Amino acid sequence: MRKKIFFLSFLFTVFFNLNVIKVPTSLFLTNSIYAPFLYVKNLIILLTQTEETSIITQAENQYLKEILNSIGQKSPSGAIARESFSEGEVMQYSPLGIPEEIIVKAHLESSTDYIASVVTDARGALVGRVLKRTGPFAIIPTIYNSEFKVGVECKNRYYTGIYKGGADPKVFFVPYDAPVSIGDTLITSTLSGFALPGIPVARVIEIKKDPYNPIFLTLRVEPFFKPFTSRKVIIYGTRK
Repeated sequence: MRKKIFFLSFLFTVFFNLNVIKVPTSLFLTNSIYAPFLYVKNLIILLTQTEETSIITQAENQYLKEILNSIGQKSPSGAIARESFSEGEVMQYSPLGIPEEIIVKAHLESSTDYIASVVTDARGALVGRVLKRTGPFAIIPTIYNSEFKVGVECKNRYYTGIYKGGADPKVFFVPYDAPVSIGDTLITSTLSGFALPGIPVARVIEIKKDPYNPIFLTLRVEPFFKPFTSRKVIIYGTRK
């Protein structure tokens, strides 16, 4: 029985290795049921590599922005000191609807201070800042947190304001005569105390007069950071 099985296996192998059989069989598999699986596998590999490249590129671009911002200043704002960054993976959103806080796992260097550090997504949009660090895990209040605030400015035409997070984020203290338009891109300001300058924060979707202070406008904004679209983030640190 074993000899018969061996002999049949041998014949089967020889048969399918003949060019007249192998080539049509290969073409059939490639153009039929096997093709989608191969395509999906290659697509997943490509997307993973693209996201990894994007993270490195965003970090390098932010570093270059810091260097350019420090040129001509007597006391640079820490561009060189903030060259350290770490790629992280989101482990938990809390709450699951509009996450005010995320927990990220990352390889955080012991020689780097990450407390109050800026966190961006893989596209470079502001995610939040580090509140607490426990081993490889970091707790990060997001820009949807009602306690989150950061100074912002318009990317195209200059005006400033204070971004305040929440389920309906807004920007306060924008001068009433500022050249604001729907669709304006707001970035972290050079006047901001904790954030690296030039990081995309939000887009203006509505302009209102401040009912409590007539010399200011209040802007409703849509943050660029979209939860649940990617698990990758970048944590920027300051070398000790």
